[in-house]
Amino acid sequence: MNRLLVCALCFVVVTTGIAQPSSLDELLAKIEEAGRSGGHPARDAAYANAWQQGLESLSDTEIATLSLRYGEHLWQRYQLHAAGLQLEDALGRYEALYGHNSRELIEPLRALGNVEAKLVKNVAQKHRQMLRIAEKLKPYEPELHAQLLLETGRAALTYGRSKRGGKYIVQALKLAQKTVGASHPLTARAHFWLGKHRLATDRREQAIEQFHLSLAAADEQDQDAVMRSHAQLVQAYEEYGDSDSATKHCLAIGSMKPFDPNQEQQALFRRRPEFPRAAIFGGHEGYAVIEYTIDDQGFVRDPQVLESVGSVVFGESALQAISSWRFAPRFEDGTAVPTTGMRTKVNFSYYE
Repeated sequence: MNRLLVCALCFVVVTTGIAQPSSLDELLAKIEEAGRSGGHPARDAAYANAWQQGLESLSDTEIATLSLRYGEHLWQRYQLHAAGLQLEDALGRYEALYGHNSRELIEPLRALGNVEAKLVKNVAQKHRQMLRIAEKLKPYEPELHAQLLLETGRAALTYGRSKRGGKYIVQALKLAQKTVGASHPLTARAHFWLGKHRLATDRREQAIEQFHLSLAAADEQDQDAVMRSHAQLVQAYEEYGDSDSATKHCLAIGSMKPFDPNQEQQALFRRRPEFPRAAIFGGHEGYAVIEYTIDDQGFVRDPQVLESVGSVVFGESALQAISSWRFAPRFEDGTAVPTTGMRTKVNFSYYE
């Protein structure tokens, strides 16, 4: 009898060991696999399942990490309310694990601050809390402090559409110049976002200066960063009415970026077509299709209306707007050349 009982207990222990739940790495791998095979809906479901499973099987530290990852996923999926709740959960778990002023809180505070900035349209309190922690680390990690100052200002400007983040960007720039020097990717990003702030506050001359400084500070190998600065200069110069100066930067982007004839070309500068008042009064909606040529300097040439559905005035409005757009021209063997047959469809809807 006793021998049988011992064997039975051994069996329970062995089978329980075989059925141990997944580790955090295994859960995250399953989420990635679900996303690759089933897209966003499958990834959403996989995160929800992993969260429930993780609560039952993972350590406190792993649960906190999973909570943060889940919240960041919800933020990327633009589920703001759900993201906020999940990231609050993550922050609470990090505080319980590491205390209220630890370096480990920076990541959940950064993520939660982005959600807050989007909701309150201002500088997020959670980002201010993050900066208070970073301030204590400044003697040891000044570059980190500069990065977080820049992120706070960028989030206020990008997510919150608030211009109050400018002072944080200025502080980030000064600290970056002091810490890593004038020619560094962090300094280049700070110049770039200060330029964006100046453009948003109608200080175009200052914006242009900052975008040029961003180009000078950027790593030439980082083509994405270089092209972003050129693109902002196109926008700034065009809004300033200086198309000739904008041309240099259209050409610079065109020489760096391969031209894909199967992909719709994105304008570097565009004016939004006005919804014609005649169509508003008549209750009309519709669209217009414009065909045009992008010349060797990125200007729109020979635009014509191919279709105007809903009202003839849609074609007129779209034609007027697209005529002022700027593009990066196509390059062949190192020389800019015109591209014919470009088409853009412009929708006119009360709900867009």
